[in-house]
Amino acid sequence: MKDLVNLLKDIIPCIKGKWIIWGGGMLGLHRDGKFLDWDNDLDIILFDDAYIDYDLLPESVGHQMYYMNEKIYRKGYKIFKPKNKWNEYLSFVRMKKENEGKNRCQVMKIASETYSDDFILPKFTECFIDIERVNLEGGVYIPKYFRKQYFKKEEIDNIQYIQYEDMSIPLPCYLDDVCHRHFGEDWTIPQPNWEY
Repeated sequence: MKDLVNLLKDIIPCIKGKWIIWGGGMLGLHRDGKFLDWDNDLDIILFDDAYIDYDLLPESVGHQMYYMNEKIYRKGYKIFKPKNKWNEYLSFVRMKKENEGKNRCQVMKIASETYSDDFILPKFTECFIDIERVNLEGGVYIPKYFRKQYFKKEEIDNIQYIQYEDMSIPLPCYLDDVCHRHFGEDWTIPQPNWEY
């Protein structure tokens, strides 16, 4: 986790516009006052016109588009190796909006027809941060591939900041409601094996 925290410190000055930590990082900071010990990445959402100024990234930091989002990673670490390349791709195809409501067989057929053309070889390392970009849709901010993990406009209009180490980290407001919606009613109980 220390490597991820140092990577976050390196990229914060490069983020221009409104952003928050979300996913397990948000949960850990809110519930435990720290990032989750077992989390292997951090997740950032960039809102509206926010962006990362790549010219400001330190030489030791790289970026790569990978299926559902961008990866910001520390160069020189071990290259990320998915446990199963097919499952990684299948998850991507399953999460596409146009495939909502399709059964497993339909999704597998679509994936098998596009796999050789769409396969992406990971260049990013095991020390990475996922970057998601969202825009306002009908009063809510909805991540493209994680549509159930949306944010209400008022949760983002009033971003709160917490101090962690020597960083000021933005989080949505009404965090109890957000964590309940994103992680379920037992979000207050640590679950190292939780999966989306």
